[in-house]
Amino acid sequence: MNGDIHYSDEDKELISLFEKYTQGLEPMHLRSQLELLKDTTSPEAERKTAKQRIVGFLYNKVAPALSQSALTVLTAYLQKLVTGS
Repeated sequence: MNGDIHYSDEDKELISLFEKYTQGLEPMHLRSQLELLKDTTSPEAERKTAKQRIVGFLYNKVAPALSQSALTVLTAYLQKLVTGS
């Protein structure tokens, strides 16, 4: 694999949530989805699916522990990764 993946504060927050609210291989799977989402060379359809999986995790496992504004910020960040804007 070529290149480096740089993690923003939002990425680090998501990774922390993956590790805190999941077990077994799920944190690694979600981190892999985040890295796929950040890879602008990945097909857009795959990046959208990765975003949906992470958003599903946020709303199904983490929502009660986070404020609505935190969820909004993280989901907006994920959408930004998909669109590249």
